[in-house]
Amino acid sequence: MAKKDLYKFTIQFSEGDPLHQQTAAILNQQGRRKAQFLVNAVMHYLHCKETPDIPQSAPVDVDAIEAIVRRIMEEEKKKQQEIIWRSCQNQTTREKGFCWLRIMS
Repeated sequence: MAKKDLYKFTIQFSEGDPLHQQTAAILNQQGRRKAQFLVNAVMHYLHCKETPDIPQSAPVDVDAIEAIVRRIMEEEKKKQQEIIWRSCQNQTTREKGFCWLRIMS
C-alpha cells in the first residue's frame, strides 16, 4: 500500500531521551516554520563535509543490568541477615533456633 501523502509526516520523539527532548524543544520554537527548519537541517547534514557523527544511545545490556540488580539484592540480604544475627545473640538457646531460621529464609 502506497503512502497517501508523500509530503506529510507524523513523528513522535522519545520523552526519555535527552537528545529527543532537546530536538522537540527546538522544533517547538519554530512555530509554523518547522518544515523549513527540518529541510535546512537535513540538507546541511547531507552536504556539509564537516558534519560530525551523530552520537547514538548505547544499547541496553539487560544481562549486565540483571547482574547488578542481583548483586545489590544479595548485598541487601546479607545486611538483613547480619542485623537479625546480631539481634539473636542475646536470645536463649531455643530462641536462637528461631533466629537461625529467620536468617536462612
